[in-house]
Amino acid sequence: MRSDQPYTKSRPLNFSSIGIQKGAPVFCAIKDSSSNLWFGNSFGNLICYDWNSNSYQIYLLHLSGKKVNSYIVALMIDSRYRFWVCTSAGLYLFDRQTGNFELFSLREALKEDAEPWVTAICEDKQRNIWIGTAKGIVRLSQANARPLKMVYGYEEKENIESRVVTALLAGTDGTVYIGYKNGLGIIPVSEDRIVSFYTVKDGLCNDCINCIVEDEKERIW
Repeated sequence: MRSDQPYTKSRPLNFSSIGIQKGAPVFCAIKDSSSNLWFGNSFGNLICYDWNSNSYQIYLLHLSGKKVNSYIVALMIDSRYRFWVCTSAGLYLFDRQTGNFELFSLREALKEDAEPWVTAICEDKQRNIWIGTAKGIVRLSQANARPLKMVYGYEEKENIESRVVTALLAGTDGTVYIGYKNGLGIIPVSEDRIVSFYTVKDGLCNDCINCIVEDEKERIW
């Protein structure tokens, strides 16, 4: 749905249904540098709203001509304009020129039989890409070369039992905050390991961290 007008205090918002993929829950949305809007839904479709033409384009998640059955749960365009698509069937790079998807495989690195559910993604000040999965956190180095260097096993190295990542935030100072199903992990900018891990025993009201945001005073919510 979309509001019919910007919000003002003088009148309530009215919403109109958009006749695209009705009945499919939308899990994520971003805006690109051209003001186009991108949405990912439960049908595994990537939908673009073109601001200039007031039109929609639907891109079916596919690989080698075959449909990929998955949810699209997170999207990110990084500082190098790569379009990352996080799904329940792995991580993909989307080419906006061709409309094609390329699998960025995490399966072997995480020693899994199938591609893991990729739940969250962010980029830090050093242009590293941090990927949250159902099997832990993965860092892609800032190098342009392919294949990109993958670093993983952060939880295992610190004897942290948590593995399912539910939220990610790269703070203003470069600190990476990791929300898990049962705790909050912190990787400071100067280190490449989880230095701190918080649970309800440390003052959290709940161990399940579904979202993280930083305010103007760099406090973490």
